Amino acid sequence: MNKTARIAALMMLASPVMASLGACATTPVQDAALRPAVAAPPVIDLPPNPDTSLIGLYLAGNQASKDGRNEEAADYFARAADLVEDDGALYLREKAFVAAVTAGEIERAAQLAPTMGEGPAATQRLAKLVVAVDALAKGDSAPANAILQTDDIGQPYRSAALLLRPWAAVASGETDPLDAAHPDSSRSDRLNAAFTQLNRALVLEHLKKPAEAKEAFRTLIGGGVGMRMFNITYGEFLERQGERAEAIAVYDDLLKEQPDDRNALYARNRAASRQSAPPAFTLQQAAAQALLTAATAAMAQSAPETAQIYVQLALRLDPQRPEGLLLAGGFAEQIEDYDAARAYYAKVPVKSPEYLDARGRIALTYRLEDNLPKAVEVARESARMAPKDRNTEVNLADLLRTAKDYDGAVKVLTRVISARGHAPDWRLLYSRAVAYEQAGRWRDAEKDLIKALEIEPDQPDVLNYLGYSWADRGEHLDQAIEMLQKAVRAQPNSGAIIDSLGWAYFRKGDIPQAVELLERAAELSPSDPDINDHLGDAYAKTSGRRLEAVFQWERVLTLEADDALKAEVRAKLARERTPPKIAVAPIDPITP
Repeated sequence: MNKTARIAALMMLASPVMASLGACATTPVQDAALRPAVAAPPVIDLPPNPDTSLIGLYLAGNQASKDGRNEEAADYFARAADLVEDDGALYLREKAFVAAVTAGEIERAAQLAPTMGEGPAATQRLAKLVVAVDALAKGDSAPANAILQTDDIGQPYRSAALLLRPWAAVASGETDPLDAAHPDSSRSDRLNAAFTQLNRALVLEHLKKPAEAKEAFRTLIGGGVGMRMFNITYGEFLERQGERAEAIAVYDDLLKEQPDDRNALYARNRAASRQSAPPAFTLQQAAAQALLTAATAAMAQSAPETAQIYVQLALRLDPQRPEGLLLAGGFAEQIEDYDAARAYYAKVPVKSPEYLDARGRIALTYRLEDNLPKAVEVARESARMAPKDRNTEVNLADLLRTAKDYDGAVKVLTRVISARGHAPDWRLLYSRAVAYEQAGRWRDAEKDLIKALEIEPDQPDVLNYLGYSWADRGEHLDQAIEMLQKAVRAQPNSGAIIDSLGWAYFRKGDIPQAVELLERAAELSPSDPDINDHLGDAYAKTSGRRLEAVFQWERVLTLEADDALKAEVRAKLARERTPPKIAVAPIDPITP
């Protein structure tokens, strides 16, 4: 098992900030059915003496769009549209519109929006949604309501339009806006049904119907969807109704499952200390909430481009919304626009529970740019701001370890572990064990790994780390094999874990079994340099397979191996290629 694989697994396990990033930073799915459709480019007739800047603007717009610089793309396409007429202008305005939406320039997008009959149907639906949201943001509720009460906004934007309907109706003064919030009969999944129910509860609270709102919330919480936002939103509602004890109970239930949930801890402390309850959403904030729930559903349905559109529309209604800013920053990270990501994260309000999350993500962007000193600097500042925040401390420890300050990482993690008293988290012990091992303190690492397994005996990553480490040192080989077999049963398709088991058999001297397992590991993870190196070692011990051993070692040099491994492999190859010395018996002189 290579160290890169082990550290990657560790980061996801030990750092909630990273884990949360693992969900947010997924590569976008290019789903044509969900992407705003843009018609095929028509032939643009140039005027007799064409201004070559038309082609320049068009190409610059395409490149900016490809690079994720959507604000620039919108500008280029809009300027190009001014130079042509008819279908050419329509096509360019359409591209400018989509780019403006993606860039978050919603007011400008509303001005560029195609009208009925212009362009593909999906783009027309998006245009209606954009115009409605922009009108709500400006306080023009009547035109927004008129658009949303029709059924013109079909898929993929229908769910968002339905969630917005009651808020536009409330803003327009309708007496029974929930009549407009009929369910989307084309969508029957539990997540969309849950979001519809959440929307209903919030509308009922806004209509001063607390008993009905509470019943709607209880139905939602009892649905078993398990969304954190539902519990916290319900608790906030209870606080506003003066039911603090019940609100605390709701937060406690959440903390039983997620004891380090920063938002739940923040909410519980507020309620327990009898601070002012969070205010109810304004109409625009509630509409933004509806769009953010639609974005969450879109991401769950592998439609990230649609989700990105909803997030930008939500920020048009509520520009300081922390969840929206975090999501928008995540989308910017996907295209490696780290400056834009940091700009979003920097807007998260200091007093919000999400502020430290935003700081952690700022540090992550510097890490992704290989600017470790700056990443550590930001993480240290965050830790000084919140010295008792577990997630912030763990994030700092991760960065210190990446920067090879292993002793510093151990110091931070020891502080966090001590703060938990007699109930240590196995993930923290695992994290500290890795730092100990990298600092050359194996016996301390071994103690933490054994203790972690006492807490979580079946955890495959800990079983793998300890089993591999023992095997690599030639210690406790039978116990290591037993542990690694258990880990393989838990994750049968993990090339790294199967490699660890194969290496344990190699160290025990069972070469045929080692070859079989290591070949399987190489099939599962063909680009892992450590697995290829181990397989080469096993071939070298097998009669008649020396050439295959050389091939595997040479392959290691073509992969992303660290310098130490490459040096070891070059030494093996040099030994293999050095011809053996042949002892020659002395020749007796010929005597006449």
